[in-house]
Amino acid sequence: MNTKKSFQELPEVSVIIPVYRVEDYINQCVDSVLSQTFKDFEIILVDDGSTDNCGAICDEYIKYDERIKVIHKSNGGLSDARNAGLELAAGKYIYFLDSDDWINENLLEIVIAYIREGYDLVAFNSYWAEIDGNSAKITHLSAMFEIDDDLSRNEFYIGTFLLSKIGWSAWDRVFKRSIIEDNGIRFVDNNKIFLEDLYFSCCYCAHVKSIISLDDRLLYYRQRENSILHTEKTEVNFNRINELAKAVYCYYKNHDDCDGLLSIFPQIYFRILFNYLVSYRNNQTMELVRTIMLNDVSDKEFMIDQLKQIKKQPYISEKAYSKKKFYEMKSNATFLINNNSAMYKLRNKIISVL
Repeated sequence: MNTKKSFQELPEVSVIIPVYRVEDYINQCVDSVLSQTFKDFEIILVDDGSTDNCGAICDEYIKYDERIKVIHKSNGGLSDARNAGLELAAGKYIYFLDSDDWINENLLEIVIAYIREGYDLVAFNSYWAEIDGNSAKITHLSAMFEIDDDLSRNEFYIGTFLLSKIGWSAWDRVFKRSIIEDNGIRFVDNNKIFLEDLYFSCCYCAHVKSIISLDDRLLYYRQRENSILHTEKTEVNFNRINELAKAVYCYYKNHDDCDGLLSIFPQIYFRILFNYLVSYRNNQTMELVRTIMLNDVSDKEFMIDQLKQIKKQPYISEKAYSKKKFYEMKSNATFLINNNSAMYKLRNKIISVL
């Protein structure tokens, strides 16, 4: 008996799933998409040169459902696999799902209802899965954002987005393919930059007019000790963070509608660098972390230039930050350039994420 299901050629949603050495988890991932209450989707499985049985598992799914497409390619990393999926995607909307995670059966139904209302980006909450056998909540801000000019976009970037209040991962939001393709947005090689999802979101959000972040928890994000992010969190990545910021800067320079973001780019740069610096710190002194950072960054000229420009940056608004936080940003930038520990120690509290 033929159980293969047939659906229309052009789906509403393309679910892109990069696959690499996850044979213990891939079935749960793909089955969670096939179980969706919303049926008008395609699944693009990108076998990124996986050395286990994943390639064969992917091919088995083709026999079952015509909505599933499989790409077999040599290993190029997560960014390259996602980009390969984008080249094949036919849906109006794009969802990137990691192959060791799984989703609630109503994720697409809930999210697509909002994106059909006209939102350019729909984000949602998630769970950290399998931490000591349990699940923990990942909570982002539940809110709507209307972005109709440079001021509102700058306020959103500095006061919300780059503080991770609605997150920036690829797997907890749905994108419009038209915005991605019209602006030539792709993931940058994650061997060259750190946090390739942040780069993609920095580019995408430069063009959106409306965003909604939902309270619903619709995805389970699996914690694995051998995952890419888990491994890289223990490494020194200041150089790749600096390269991430440079890539964002180059993107803005090449798009005329990003002039507003370019005007405050030193503040965007500071957020990207300083948030990582604080998260990397652990129990080390900031002076030591600063030394590690300077030793790791290869293009110090770009870094120093952006930090120096902080002193000339305009105050945006209370929506972006208070005047106290604005001062803290400038004094933190001065510390990173000059290592003025005397000034640093006189402050009321240790440097913190603004």
